Amino acid sequence: MNDRNCLVYLASVFLVAGLCLGAPHLARAADIQLQELEQFWLDAYDASKIPALPSVALIRDLLAKAAPDECFVGIGDPGNVYPANPTTQPCSEGVPKVNQAYVWGLAKSADDVWFGTAPNVHCLVIGGFLDMTDPVQTASYVCEFGASQFSPPLPPMVGDWRPPQIFIYNTASEALTNKTPLDPLILATLGIRSAGTVGDVVFLGGPSLSLSGGVNLFAFNTQTGAFLGSANLPGYDNIRKWLAVNGALYAGVTGHVLRWTGSLADPFQFEQVGDIGGDAAELALHQGRIFVNAWPRVLAPGELSGLWMSPLLPPGGLTTADAGSWQKVWQLPTAVVPWLPLMATSTGAPCTCPSWQPRPTSCNTGLQPMRLTLWSPPWRRTVPSVSSEGSISLPPARRSNFSTVRRSCRPLFPVWAG
Repeated sequence: MNDRNCLVYLASVFLVAGLCLGAPHLARAADIQLQELEQFWLDAYDASKIPALPSVALIRDLLAKAAPDECFVGIGDPGNVYPANPTTQPCSEGVPKVNQAYVWGLAKSADDVWFGTAPNVHCLVIGGFLDMTDPVQTASYVCEFGASQFSPPLPPMVGDWRPPQIFIYNTASEALTNKTPLDPLILATLGIRSAGTVGDVVFLGGPSLSLSGGVNLFAFNTQTGAFLGSANLPGYDNIRKWLAVNGALYAGVTGHVLRWTGSLADPFQFEQVGDIGGDAAELALHQGRIFVNAWPRVLAPGELSGLWMSPLLPPGGLTTADAGSWQKVWQLPTAVVPWLPLMATSTGAPCTCPSWQPRPTSCNTGLQPMRLTLWSPPWRRTVPSVSSEGSISLPPARRSNFSTVRRSCRPLFPVWAG
């Protein structure tokens, strides 16, 4: 794997680092009472500034659980067996090991929730982002890195990679079905980071592990569940969110917004309808426009994380003629945050308020300064306290007259219990 693809990988796991590294503290969450969980939250943060959590927010049902798919004997042990099915055939040696650790891409079509996984994300973050590749084994997890049976050919930083999987969970029957295709492109996909659907087609995909790069897509018929095929889209390093608007399906990729122009018979046809700086991370529809928050690109250090706005969507949706008409309406201010940490700072998921307007006086109820988490990655060795974390509040005057409002937005948080 060359430097380019390593950096692509690092970008793809950046925002899951905090979640994965914090997981040990939540390992026993299922065993404690709701009151204890609420008290833990209040103790961890400033209880005087947040209201008590409504009990309904803490009620959750386990819908799906990752199954063991490997028999693990020890770090680098030749007796390690993958793939395996310890659920139906117990391991003759070692213990069952779960590799599918993270729900990455998720999309809903009728009663079906389609989602894809990423394997051993905890290890991929430690190796690929924290630059630590010494094998480690605890009671909760193991990271083999260069001792893994997959390294070589993979470098130690991603030695714990395993092929990702694709599933359907039917909300009516409560049935979970593995839809991972017998397609060689799965074996060259970092993880199923992205999912989107419109009409009778659903796409799932993620960054390619191959030296040629690109993103790998897998298409299915949502009515029959039939696999429609796969394709590699060259020229892009990453793909994350999709957005369906009035029958048109849009996707954010590296430097662009794509629109699907294909069909069930020929699904892998796209056109570029938006040119933006950075990686298009999150998409949201607001007042007839698509807003995209873009992450900075390590290979293009002049472009900072920011918010891009499309032209008004015409009745037929955006076309290639609209690609150059997007505007960057906000970006991280260089006067507040030093340049180097800015290049390691990415924005999170957007939430749209129905009454929001790009005016400093609008939607002022509950107005809060924007908060950003800064993390200095290992390749920025000149930054003091490389592994330190912190937050910074941006004053409203430096937000290009765009206000953030605390509203009752209810995002969907997929949790893959392993």
